[in-house]
Amino acid sequence: MKTIAAMMTAKINAAISSIHITGSEAEKILAQIFLPAKKLNLFQTGKTILGHIRDDDVLIDEVIIGCENDDYFTINCHGNPLIVEQILKCLKKHGVEIVSPQEIISQTGNRPVAYDPGPERALTLAARIAITQTKTLLGAKIINYQLTGGLAAVFEQWKKQKDRALIKSQAKQILHNSAAAMKIIYGVRIVLAGEPNVGKSTLLNTLCGKDKAIVSDIPGTTRDWVSGHIQTPAMEMELIDTAGLCKSLSSPIDAEAQRRTRHLLKSADMVLYMRCKDNNTPDFGAVSVLEVFNKADILQPPPRVLAISAKTGTGIDILLDEIEIKLGVKDFNFRQPLCFNREQAEHLEKLI
Repeated sequence: MKTIAAMMTAKINAAISSIHITGSEAEKILAQIFLPAKKLNLFQTGKTILGHIRDDDVLIDEVIIGCENDDYFTINCHGNPLIVEQILKCLKKHGVEIVSPQEIISQTGNRPVAYDPGPERALTLAARIAITQTKTLLGAKIINYQLTGGLAAVFEQWKKQKDRALIKSQAKQILHNSAAAMKIIYGVRIVLAGEPNVGKSTLLNTLCGKDKAIVSDIPGTTRDWVSGHIQTPAMEMELIDTAGLCKSLSSPIDAEAQRRTRHLLKSADMVLYMRCKDNNTPDFGAVSVLEVFNKADILQPPPRVLAISAKTGTGIDILLDEIEIKLGVKDFNFRQPLCFNREQAEHLEKLI
């Protein structure tokens, strides 16, 4: 069978893209262009490997390769179309024919993926599914590490550990750290909240780099929610601009807008509460809240507050840093045992 490859994800800017390669020469070609992060036996079926794709001595990108079968592999790379194009060119240079996703599917059919038998199988299968869902390469690194160091190593230690109190303590710590890991893997939802005309729509447009929401000096312009996505090195954020929170409702439409806003607030990973005056922050319950003073270009912010100007972009980099710090993902160490799906977390909760 000739060796073919295809980009399986959409040709847009995304966090991660996936290139599939299959054929009799696939493993040999990957061995020529892939530099693993650790010295190990390459390309074992059912395993994933972290490393770099290189074209001669030039490193193209950090990737995670999934070994689906003895002649079928996935290359999970950064989603920048330019990086994907470079990898495809490198494969082509080594004799791989670049085809459409439909063709690679029709060539391979419904051939089952082979996996290593044994106790690691459940963790391996879960990791392979999670890697297809993660929003960032850092998320893929978290998942990949669980098969070598992380969870796999801890489970082996627990089999021999007789101190149940120690196991319980370690399980609690893993659960605690996993909350941030899941945000990195699957992304977060951040709701922009505040009174009318505090600049929520302007901030959404500034962060997304394009006009997603109508901006006006008239209070109450946004009556329905508008969303956009942005990418930081750590995670993907879904930002939701909502109707301004106010006590006086002039119409049934305003009342419905308020209801939708409060519903969205309950589902948020974080509330970005924006204000332009020294007023009290509402109680958002258990949801994490970050207060931001906007319009610092024309208004004097009170002392010791995070001040920005959504209109001019002043303070936006600091804001993004503060969001990552608040969510616990800033400078996150992926080399630790972590749950990467809800089922694993539930198992640990039962164990505790």
